[in-house]
Amino acid sequence: MNPCVHTPGDASVAAVAFTADELTAASHLLQMLPQPWSQGRPKAKRLAPLLLAVMADQSWPKILELAEADRVLLVRQLAKNPEKVNNYGSVLKVDRIPNLPLYVTCRRPAVIRPRSESPATGAAGH
Repeated sequence: MNPCVHTPGDASVAAVAFTADELTAASHLLQMLPQPWSQGRPKAKRLAPLLLAVMADQSWPKILELAEADRVLLVRQLAKNPEKVNNYGSVLKVDRIPNLPLYVTCRRPAVIRPRSESPATGAAGH
């Protein structure tokens, strides 16, 4: 498994080395997105390094280590709100992938406290 080095077009994401297996897994994920988001093989191969770099930058688990729940979460983030989208591949490239949220913000459940509850009156030990 020789690592491939890719420097994404986004200067905020540093050069990252990916294995052929990681690139293949990312490409397959992009090809298997729900319609109409799924990408053909050539486009998926071009987008795979960007997806991997952004996932690393946003502290997502490595693509080969994604639990099924995390894979579902990633797919939801990439394929959300398809209304008024004409070119799904372009939207993935310029919006969905570069704007992938931090993993921790996607994984944690929303905590909504009633206004009357303060942190001091919450669960014991907090």
